Amino acid sequence: MSTPLKLSQKQKSVDSPETVILKMQKKDFTRPTSVYERRISGTPDAHSQPTGRTSPLKRFGLAKESINKTFGLIKTELLEAHAILVEAKGGESGEGGGRTTVLLEKTAGIEEILARDHMKVAFFGRTSNGKSTVVNALLHDKVLPAGIGHTTNCFLSVIGVDEDKGYVIVPGSGEHSDIKSLQQLANSLHKERLSTNSLLRVCWPKEKCALLQEDVEFVDSPGIDMNPDVDDWINSHCLDADVFVLVSNAESTLMNAEKNFFHRVSERLSRPNIFILNNRWDVCVEEEPSMVEEVKQQHLENDISFLSNQLSVIDPDTARERVYFVSAKEVVTIRNRQRENQSDLGRGLHDGYKGRLLEFERFELKFKECLSNSAIKTKFEQHHSRGLEIVLELEELLNFESEQATQKNSLIQSELQEICSKQQNLNDKGHLVYQRSIQKTQSMAAELESRVQAAMEGILGHIATVADEYKPQEDFDHTKTETFKAGLYSHIDESVQKQLTSLCPATLGDVHRTTCSTIVSDYQQLLGLTQEQVTEYQLEPPLVSRTISCKDLCKDFREDLEFRFSLGIFSFSRWVNTGSIMFTVQRHVSRMSSIVPAELLLPVSLLGGGMIVSHTHLLRPVT
Repeated sequence: MSTPLKLSQKQKSVDSPETVILKMQKKDFTRPTSVYERRISGTPDAHSQPTGRTSPLKRFGLAKESINKTFGLIKTELLEAHAILVEAKGGESGEGGGRTTVLLEKTAGIEEILARDHMKVAFFGRTSNGKSTVVNALLHDKVLPAGIGHTTNCFLSVIGVDEDKGYVIVPGSGEHSDIKSLQQLANSLHKERLSTNSLLRVCWPKEKCALLQEDVEFVDSPGIDMNPDVDDWINSHCLDADVFVLVSNAESTLMNAEKNFFHRVSERLSRPNIFILNNRWDVCVEEEPSMVEEVKQQHLENDISFLSNQLSVIDPDTARERVYFVSAKEVVTIRNRQRENQSDLGRGLHDGYKGRLLEFERFELKFKECLSNSAIKTKFEQHHSRGLEIVLELEELLNFESEQATQKNSLIQSELQEICSKQQNLNDKGHLVYQRSIQKTQSMAAELESRVQAAMEGILGHIATVADEYKPQEDFDHTKTETFKAGLYSHIDESVQKQLTSLCPATLGDVHRTTCSTIVSDYQQLLGLTQEQVTEYQLEPPLVSRTISCKDLCKDFREDLEFRFSLGIFSFSRWVNTGSIMFTVQRHVSRMSSIVPAELLLPVSLLGGGMIVSHTHLLRPVT
């Protein structure tokens, strides 16, 4: 896997999505699973502490806690991965986000199942074999109705609750009924009895039963000889059972109804865990004390053969540990007396009750071990496998996204280098084009200035003609010289501006248009643009405008309108002293012809003797 792109100092504060994906890919998803496996196998880990001899059922609680933590970690990783993938796709979930959504839904479903999972024990047997009494013996209290005249007509599920009092949940209504109503609701003789496939929820305080504190659920059933449709029972109540307890009557051998039922169970479930309790063993001992061992051996051989040979669910040695001879009624009686702190526990019981009590306790111990192991296997092994599949799928997804991100990074880096190279090349060429544009602009400005200057010189060469063309509305009056001059200046300004406007645009526009088109073409070639991509450029001819008016040029001149003889004594002596004054006057007249009206500069015939008077001195600069 290639190294991700190096980030700048500012970018290092936030990892890119690709970097986070790479980090998540390296995370150890197997650690919680290994802890879970160590706990359910009994191997201590760093988080477990020795607490003496632990109840077998405690292992189920530890395993449940561990697997819940495992799926909590998986969910956390999935949420993080989902958020990263959605962010990487710009807010769209995409294929990766869709897959994480599916995995999150699977994880949520498993967590929901784990939250309500119990160790489930199902009790089956023929009518009046003492199934309810066995459940009461395990509960250490008379919870389920049992005894002469009572037949359970539906399924009863006993679970532990945190309330102080027990109650019953009637199927279909969800209402809580008093625990005393169970006597009528579960009785087959009740006028409003439930169907045999119905399930009554019996909620009993956990503080009154240690087994219920360990998430154990007991399911009592009607007699299997009451309903021939056992498949419906199995589908509804047995598929998730961890242990089956067959309660048989020790006064007779196993009946076909009992055997057929467990054959059907064995067909639907792979190697079910079955215990056989030969109940009412106290009656057998009392009636045939001399044949007790022979009868017991016969029952033992038949039961072992049924489990190992006929059902083929366990071997004979293991089957021997699954068969017990008990009296559930005696156990209930003794435990009730123990709870009431009575001293005479065996009052009214048959001989040998202590041995039968020990037998029942051995059954309880073996039952707890088998239940814990079976529940962990049946409840958690499948979820463990599904969790591992989710982790592997997430790992596969992250590997794929990581590879895609790496490839994308490489492509982006290559494109970035290419863009940087093009940018540098463009900058270099752009600088050259810019310099050429400056030079062309300066050359254009110089040429425009030269052409405007030439046009201006041509116009000024005919300024006298322009002045001669001025025709004031009134005859010249020396008292209104300012008005006369203002009109003359305005006439000259308008004429010069009009001539410049008519002469320059044609020549200036060509120079300006050619230069601008060349500059645009250079930039078009530099940027690689087509003609359609070039914005239409409107070329406007340059405007020619004078910034100094005729009035401003003549502001330093003052006119002199006094009458003098041109050939007077004083004038003549002044001209003689100046030498070439006539030439000076002529030059002065020529220079001012563009400003002063022609009639003011022309010689005027005076009265008498034909003397000539000149007014050329009228516009001399004032000293």
